[in-house]
Amino acid sequence: MQSGLEYGACVSWITVLGTTTASILGLSPYNVSNEALGLIWLSPLIGGLFGTLMAGPFNDKLVLFLTRRNLGWLEPEFRLWVFIPMAFLMSGGLLLYGVGAANSLPWIGPVVGMGLVGFGLTVAAALTMAYVVDCYKEVDGEAIATVILIRNIIGCAMTFGIQPWIDSMGVQDTFILVCFLSFVITVFAGAFIIWGKKFRLLTKMAYLSIAGNSYGEN
Repeated sequence: MQSGLEYGACVSWITVLGTTTASILGLSPYNVSNEALGLIWLSPLIGGLFGTLMAGPFNDKLVLFLTRRNLGWLEPEFRLWVFIPMAFLMSGGLLLYGVGAANSLPWIGPVVGMGLVGFGLTVAAALTMAYVVDCYKEVDGEAIATVILIRNIIGCAMTFGIQPWIDSMGVQDTFILVCFLSFVITVFAGAFIIWGKKFRLLTKMAYLSIAGNSYGEN
């Protein structure tokens, strides 16, 4: 559930950008052309490339470091530490994009904000899946399917909900609230850094039951 929420929230924020880019950057004071609107999406792409470095080599080294400190015992929650700085980067990117555009910040501000959101999405996608597989190795297929289902529901809801939200509250207030939601949801991973092992112990019997049924069917 937590992984689906984290992943789904990050997907919904990139959906917000896709839904609002034309209406925010394509109009005054930016008046970005259709061709330039397409090129602007290089920013999340570049952010995503940096995100692969954070979620891959950097996070792997961090996990190894924490494992050594834990006397060689790897805990799945070690993968979640990266979500803490990501909470600031992702929410900062949304604030820079939405509130910056609402206050006519130079175009580079919203575009850099889009890059930060692309960075956060890549990190969230990689680490939520890795965390789920580490926690539930024997039922990883079912666990990943559940995460994807939650992700798609949240992303779909935001696709249809963001424009009425902006129409009701305005661009600035909407993105201030979106920034707050992003920060709270992303930093929520901290609860699993602290209590994730206890949560896994609470679901141990259900996990063993599902794993047993899966092997029984095979």
